[in-house]
Order: sequence, then structure tokens, then C-alpha cells
Amino acid sequence: MDRLSSLERAVVNAGSTLSAGSFGAALRERDPGLRFGPKSGPSQLAMFELNAGPPVFRTLIVLDAADRTRRDLKLSPEDREYVRWVGYVQVALRTIADRFWGVIRPDIRLLVYDHDNTQVLHSGPPYVPGLRAKPGASLQTACGRVGIGETELSALAGCWHAAHSSDAYAAARGAATRIQLYDRLRHSLQTGLATLSVQAESAFGAGRTLSDVAKRLNAIADDAYEQSEPEVRVAAEAIRAYHELVQAILWALLGYAEQPPGEDITLTTGLPRMGVKHRWRHLEAQFTATDRDSFPFPKVSAPFRVDGRGLLDGLYICVGFAVHGLGEGGYVDLTGMLLRELERAPL
Repeated sequence: MDRLSSLERAVVNAGSTLSAGSFGAALRERDPGLRFGPKSGPSQLAMFELNAGPPVFRTLIVLDAADRTRRDLKLSPEDREYVRWVGYVQVALRTIADRFWGVIRPDIRLLVYDHDNTQVLHSGPPYVPGLRAKPGASLQTACGRVGIGETELSALAGCWHAAHSSDAYAAARGAATRIQLYDRLRHSLQTGLATLSVQAESAFGAGRTLSDVAKRLNAIADDAYEQSEPEVRVAAEAIRAYHELVQAILWALLGYAEQPPGEDITLTTGLPRMGVKHRWRHLEAQFTATDRDSFPFPKVSAPFRVDGRGLLDGLYICVGFAVHGLGEGGYVDLTGMLLRELERAPL
């Protein structure tokens, strides 16, 4: 772990702590693969959740898509109880996310349009919605309800303290200060948010498929501030960049929590099988694990570590994988997004 950043080390520590506690056990008991298994009987909700992203988000995206397409998932009483529990976890995540935002107030961070504003969850990155809003219950109350106790909270505190030392947080905090000080900047952001929201509403219409709407919404979010005045664009992108980091940290923590204690994926030998895509704040690399049996089966949005490759060392979030061959001689290609790159401030 020597090559990990302070934040990456904190995430690994907190993730391992969550995995070993009650919250991790509860996540594993509710894994869609188990809920869809022969013992529990078929569950459409669990079937669509399989490999659909990190915990919580994958449930919300299936429920959202079913509601928009008027599909009856035929939720069983067990499904409904599970959905209620996911709602409690979402509330807990909101209180945790609030600590990551530190001195940046909810009314300031909500002035900026981002992927969680697009109304259709699968239109962009797997952002759990509502995490920029003001939390309701206290941290201890909300987290305690889902099995996150003082030991886990102490480890999580290491994550948000490390995040507050990142360049991304410094840029977001500076942007928040400017937004609070300058009425003109704040008004421009309010106007822009309203305009972008109207554009998003116009993406819906007769004859448009959900996939088409999702593409339109994703484009609106991606290009939201390209044509804005420089001071508006700089402030908005600083908030968006830190929001991306917070969401990615939470993906990693949920991924660790869902894994059995001690079964994290670490790649230590060999070289990337294919190329590396790198642009500012975003690095994706593909790695090949030749001994498939040496680590658990990967999941999209699950974390894995890379050690021994120099510049590519670090904590990654899985964005895709491919299993090749059966039995001896098989291998797995893992494609990951490097968490450390998201600590950078936007250009």
C-alpha cells in the first residue's frame, strides 16, 4: 500500500472496516445473486440489479427505469422490505456525503447542474441521487439504522479528512467562497441551473425511447457549462469535480463493504494487456489477471488495487471486465478508473 495516496489508503481501511461489520454483512445477505437464487425464488428486481453497478444505485436505477417504462416488477413482500432498507442506506449515504463536503453548504453545492440532476439515473455515471442535499437525520442516527457504528464511522472520518486535503476539495471550497461572496456569480449559476433544467425537461417527448432520452440528458450534463462565462464555468466545474470524487469514493466504499472480509482484489504482477486512456483527472487502464482463481469474481464499480507497476499503482474502481477461457489457462481482463486522479483540481 506504499504507493497509494493518503485518500486511497483511508478508503481501503474504511472499506475493510465496513466489510467486517454489520453493514457489510447486511449488504452481502441482500446481494442480488442470492435474492435471485433458487432458495428465494425468482425476483425481477434482483434479476435486473445483477451487475448493474454499485449497491444502492443498482436498485434505484432498476426502480426508476421500471417506473418510467410502466413495467410491473411484481415486488414480493421481501422485495418491498429490501427497497425500504435501500432507502435507509441512501439516507445514511447522504449524511456521510455531507461530511465530505465539509464547509461547502448544501445551498451552494446544489446551485451547480450535474449528472444527478438529469432525472434519468442511467443517463450518466452511477451517481446516487440526493447526496448533495442537506441531510435529515444525524450521522449517528442515520448510519446506526443500517449497521454502521462508531468503529465504522471512525474509519470513514479518515476518508473525509483525507479528501479535504485534496486539490479537488481546495478548488471546490474556493469556488463556494466566491459564490457566497458575489451576487452576480450566484445569480448566473441560478439562471444557468434553471435553463439546464428546462433543457432536460425538453429531452422527454412522444416517440422517444428511454435510451434516446438518456443520451440527450447525458450530453446536457457533460456540456452544461462549456458556453458559460469563464467565472461561472470555473466555479461550476470545481463543484462538479469534487462531486465526482465524493461519488467515486462512495462507490469504492460500497464495493468494499459488499465483499467478504479479506477478499479484496490486488494485482501485483504482469503488465496491462491493452492501452491506457488518460486525460486530466481521468485515467482508465486495463489489466490482465492470469490466475483467475486467486481473487473473487469482479463486479462493475467494485474496487481493486494495483501494486508493482509504478505510475499505474493505486486504487481503481472497476468499470468493466471480461472473463476469457474456462479452467486452467483462463484469464480476466479488468478495466479500472484510478481514484487518485480524481483528487486533482479541474484545469
